Amino acid sequence: ILGLAIVSTALPVWMTAEALKRLGASRAAIYGSVGPIFAIGLGVAFLGESVSALQIFGAALTIAGVSVMSKK
Repeated sequence: ILGLAIVSTALPVWMTAEALKRLGASRAAIYGSVGPIFAIGLGVAFLGESVSALQIFGAALTIAGVSVMSKK
């Protein structure tokens, strides 16, 4: 339980605070939107889930949005 509390709660909070400090709020929020894409990849790699064309389209749309928003 202690490991779960540290890995699932304390570590993400610390990493988010560090990202806010280093990148600023707007950039940290933009990069944080890529998280669901990693979740799709991890689900495929470790859980054997299948990916639909709609999910691939959504991931591509998210990456395109992050790319557009991260340019100055």
